Amino acid sequence: MIKKVIYIGYQPITSKFYSDYYIDMCIRKGLEVEYWDISKLYFPKLNFAIPFDFAGIKNIKSFSELKAFLSSVEVKSTVFISNITYEYRVRRLFILLSTFNCTIAFFGRGMFPAPDKTDTSKILEVILRFDFKRIVTGLKNKVATMLKQYEIVKPYDFIFRAGSEGVKTIGFGYQLELQKSKIIDLNYFDYDKYSESINGIQIIEKVNCVFLDEYLPYHPDFVMLGIKTVTAETYYSQLNRFFDFIESKYNISVIIAAHPKAHKYKSENPFNGREIVFNRTCELVRDAVFVMTHYSSSISYPVLFKRPILFLTSQSQKITMPYSHELTLYLGKFLNSSVIHFDSYNGEDITLKVDIEKYEDYKYKYLTSKESENRQSSEIFIEAIVQI
Repeated sequence: MIKKVIYIGYQPITSKFYSDYYIDMCIRKGLEVEYWDISKLYFPKLNFAIPFDFAGIKNIKSFSELKAFLSSVEVKSTVFISNITYEYRVRRLFILLSTFNCTIAFFGRGMFPAPDKTDTSKILEVILRFDFKRIVTGLKNKVATMLKQYEIVKPYDFIFRAGSEGVKTIGFGYQLELQKSKIIDLNYFDYDKYSESINGIQIIEKVNCVFLDEYLPYHPDFVMLGIKTVTAETYYSQLNRFFDFIESKYNISVIIAAHPKAHKYKSENPFNGREIVFNRTCELVRDAVFVMTHYSSSISYPVLFKRPILFLTSQSQKITMPYSHELTLYLGKFLNSSVIHFDSYNGEDITLKVDIEKYEDYKYKYLTSKESENRQSSEIFIEAIVQI
């Protein structure tokens, strides 16, 4: 019988994580809950935002500390929930969890349509350019997969999966989980929020479209991963020029659905005074005429509310952030939606449409399932945990 739930993450816990992973519900159910923060183990030089105030936080700064913590746990009555994508870099963590024979679970949520990195032409391109760093990374991740194949790293015992493709968020060697793990279908948290807000009160009266902001020049994840980003001055200048066109063309207001980590927006407005709204993306999309974005995972909302999506990219994005540019193009194709280069737009006609078949395909691959779409994920999760 499970008495304790331990979440493991390599970023400090946030209020969103606390809510999205049902920590409060676990506590109310009488389970002891801890969050093992191993951010200093993997990213010792990064200064993260002040974490959410939760009494169960355990900060772990070395593998010897991690081993000591694992030794102190009654493993048979504990389930460990990882929030970490499996790759070579985190192999030691998963080897330790396997060595202690921990019961481990993973939320297979947040899978996103993306170009196939294993595509032969892409691999050939890397080889021809002799991208040494990417070649080495690929070889290391091959080793990570082999650790699973030879059972040095055990597969997850339980996968809480949102959509048929959700299991791929596990990381390398996810195919083994498809064979060996118990898969429990639930919903992506955006789907649960959508279900709760369908008949809600309109929060902005004026006719508007919504830009799903990604905090592209400043996103802290890019800093953490060492990814070069677009220049803020150029990016916001070109984007605002495009928004001027849109507002004039459609006699509409552009509302900014701020990225949750866009802390700069609380002290400055780079969108020429346009309204910036935090934490209400679902409601904003529900009430919008159409939606604009680059490649935000929040496209789940326009998909569910069946709003047209206009995907935006630019020359600077193509040069500086080529994968994000490629992903934007791919999403437009995947949903049969229009893609615009906002830096060179001069008022030409834009096709705004909803391809119902494509939207439904997205819904069941990435957001929900026939088994879970009429239930709240929190109920499914708690029901499963107490039965482990």
